Amino acid sequence: MLINFAFGIFLSLFAGFIFFISVSTSVQGRRSIEALSGCQCPACGAIYELQVARNARENFLARCGEARRAQPHMKLNFGHRWPVVCSYCGKRSSFDFYANKLG
Repeated sequence: MLINFAFGIFLSLFAGFIFFISVSTSVQGRRSIEALSGCQCPACGAIYELQVARNARENFLARCGEARRAQPHMKLNFGHRWPVVCSYCGKRSSFDFYANKLG
């Protein structure tokens, strides 16, 4: 009886932890997208649009997924920068999504 209770507590804590991680990850991604959409292009000074920020994140995640599928047995480190292309001048830059600033 006590073992079942302890196991139930453990499962509840584990599920709560997983939920916390998934929510905090989505919040961090949303904050990074908002931060990037407020940055200026270093070449022309134009403000990156929200769609440019979303595309940068989606392209980064897609590239990471492709590399993981191609090398499933390897541990890969992708860094913490999204490549960003200005929609006005075409200049390539990188966005540090940990620090939430252009790098």
